[in-house]
Amino acid sequence: MMKWDDISTLDWMTPPTEVTSLDWLAAEHKCDFVGVKRDDMIGFGYGGSKIRKLDYLLASEPYRSADGWHAVGAIGSGNLVALGEAAEFLGKTLHAHCFWEPLSPGVLANLAFTAQSPSRMRYYRNRISMALANPWVLIRKRHLGLPVITPGASSPTSILGIIRAGLELAEQIRCGELPTPDMVYLAYGTGGTAIGLSIGLGLAGVKTTICAVSAVERVFSNRPLLWFQTRQALRYLQHIGLVEKRVQPVPIVFDHGELGGGYGYPTPRSLAMCNVLKRSNIELEAVYTGKAFSRLLRDLESGATKTPLLWNTARRALALPTEAWQTDLPSRLCERISDPSEQLGA
Repeated sequence: MMKWDDISTLDWMTPPTEVTSLDWLAAEHKCDFVGVKRDDMIGFGYGGSKIRKLDYLLASEPYRSADGWHAVGAIGSGNLVALGEAAEFLGKTLHAHCFWEPLSPGVLANLAFTAQSPSRMRYYRNRISMALANPWVLIRKRHLGLPVITPGASSPTSILGIIRAGLELAEQIRCGELPTPDMVYLAYGTGGTAIGLSIGLGLAGVKTTICAVSAVERVFSNRPLLWFQTRQALRYLQHIGLVEKRVQPVPIVFDHGELGGGYGYPTPRSLAMCNVLKRSNIELEAVYTGKAFSRLLRDLESGATKTPLLWNTARRALALPTEAWQTDLPSRLCERISDPSEQLGA
């Protein structure tokens, strides 16, 4: 039977990321524990849970031996930021296929970083125009001779890194670093983090529930799709011989109530949530993790949770870009972000 140490990684993962206890918030709501799992503190690059995925994915073939990769994402995609970091470190080229999302300081910071990484960017007006103009980067494993990374880097191989995260949390619980959370809250995009944690915590026998707070529309976050992706991941575990017995993932419940105007749109509440945790020197961002924390706080206020844990999937703050970073953008994208009618959000 295969062991975890038999699987190739890039060794980007640091020791277990800490769990920060929010004692002031627990006291305010008279509950036993409120905590944050700090994947923003992962040591490689600027951190964030994407590093867990890429640690396994980019160590596997065909990605490891390729000169570069194709990947898709919004102009402010955190996944493209992580892939840009990886490309620079590994001496590769990222072929980034980007579609528009509403502007904000966070979006511009991510876009600037991706533009200045070893990348070649192609811009599309929206997700539909990208799918029509270049469907191959969504449905093929290779494009123009290079491997394609699935949206969000969520594949059975990359999810191994998140399964390990679930086992990591289980060990922290066993060692008494935190009580067993009755609910683990996280932002849901392409599903890889929720599915990986569900399997990892299930393997470890942790009795909890994952609340997947959707940052994407229901067509991308629904029960049939979740079931399909979970079955893919479980079959892969059995195929490589990592598990023999039947695995029972912990339950995942969806919350679509924090989505607001759609993918890429912060809400007034998610923006406010980012300020709440600054009291504990924890940085969230409004499109993903701010929405997950919003649901956690609602449940605290209603008494629906007594030992909640927020999984902070976000990266740390990026270094400031050079002044000329916009010259690295496709011309149509450069024109659009310079258009006064595109209002910059908070």
